Amino acid sequence: MSMQRELKLAVESIPEVCKYTSSESENEIVDIWFELVQKNIAKRVANSSMFCVMADETRNKNNVEDVCVCVRHVDDSFVSYENLLDTIELPGLTAREISKALLWVLEETVGTDRLVAQSNDGASVMSGSADGVQALVSSSVGRKIIYVHCFAHQLHATASPCGSESVANVKSRYMAVGYLSAAV
Repeated sequence: MSMQRELKLAVESIPEVCKYTSSESENEIVDIWFELVQKNIAKRVANSSMFCVMADETRNKNNVEDVCVCVRHVDDSFVSYENLLDTIELPGLTAREISKALLWVLEETVGTDRLVAQSNDGASVMSGSADGVQALVSSSVGRKIIYVHCFAHQLHATASPCGSESVANVKSRYMAVGYLSAAV
């Protein structure tokens, strides 16, 4: 049965006197739907022969550091998917703490058996080949996981120093960085 059909049946079975508008009810409904969506993503990833994980940390509105964990995979029809798996609070910003959180999300959702690549920003805590997240993830899963510097972060690093330069100059710098990255 499709999720839309399940939702329709669930909504139709709710007595009219029930509104479920308290913050507790609304949060519970959001949590349930999050779990359903997450399970659906995990099922699709399970049907792929391999996947990539993307992670980025950010400070939320409550001034707490979170890590967003996304997966990228391709299905049998070569349709590419990129989905957010989870956003979780970080206890700290060390490579060990970030990699532990990242691996926890993966193990709780899609596993690491078919993980072939990881992508994140170029900060040494993430990209360090000895003690960065990329190295710790590879070590934890027991094999080399390809590391790719996130293209959005590459673009930001290229465009930021340009200030008020023309779009054409920014584009040419970004293309040069792309060519250099491909050559390495």
